[in-house]
Amino acid sequence: MLKATGGNSKLRKTSKKVKAYLEEHGSLDGFVPRKGAYRVFSFNIPAGGYELDGKKYITCPGAGACLDVCYARQGTYLFKGSKKLRIENHQTLLRLRRTGGHEAVVEALQGVVDSLPRTTAVLRLHDSGDYFKVWYLSAWIEVAKNNPDILFYCYTKSIPFFTGLGEDIPSNFRTTKSYGGKFDHLIEGPNSKIFETEEDRIDAGYIDGNDSDMPAIVGEEQIGLVYHGVKKPTAENFAALA
Repeated sequence: MLKATGGNSKLRKTSKKVKAYLEEHGSLDGFVPRKGAYRVFSFNIPAGGYELDGKKYITCPGAGACLDVCYARQGTYLFKGSKKLRIENHQTLLRLRRTGGHEAVVEALQGVVDSLPRTTAVLRLHDSGDYFKVWYLSAWIEVAKNNPDILFYCYTKSIPFFTGLGEDIPSNFRTTKSYGGKFDHLIEGPNSKIFETEEDRIDAGYIDGNDSDMPAIVGEEQIGLVYHGVKKPTAENFAALA
C-alpha cells in the first residue's frame, strides 16, 4: 500500500501559511481548495536511488551535481523508518506497473489521495525523490485531473519527461524546475536554485524558499534555497549547482 506523510517541520509550517494565505486572499494564486482545507502532505520515494537485494534503482534520473549536497540523502532521511517507507512506495509502484499497468498505478495513487484528511488542500510530490519514469509522471497528472480540489506541486529535475505535455497538465499541478541536474539547459519558467548564503540568494534576485513551500505553491518564478544540510559542501559543489 502506498503511503503519504504529514511531512517535515517545513511542510507543517507551510500548512499554517496556506491557511493564513487562504484567509487573506481566498485562493492560492487562483486555486481554491475544498471548504476548510489547508493542510499540506507529501508523497515520497528515495532520493537519488538505492540498492535492494543486489539490484540498483534510480529514482532521480535527472539528478547531477545536486546529489553531492542533497538534503534528502542525509540527516533524518537516513533513519530506518524513513528509508523503509520510501523504498516500499517505490517498489510498490514498480510492482503495480508490472502487474496491472497504468490503471493500477493511477488507482493506487488515487488511494493515497483518498487516505488524506478532508482538511488536505495541497500534496507535495516529492520532498525526496523525483519522477523516475514518464509513466509515473503521467499517472500523477491523471490523478491531479481527477482531484481538482487538491493542489499538487513539485520540484523536479526530470525535465525531459514534461516535453510535449503542454496543455495536458492541469492548472492544479504546479511544477518548479530545479537547477543542479543534467538538464539545466532545458529549464524555462518557474525554477529553483541552491545557494551557499542568504546574501548570494538575495543578490541573484531569488525569493526565499527555505522558510516554507509557499513560493512553489503559489507559482513564484525564482525560488532560492540556501543550503542547510549536515554535509559540508565545497566551493566546487556550489559552483556546479549554479
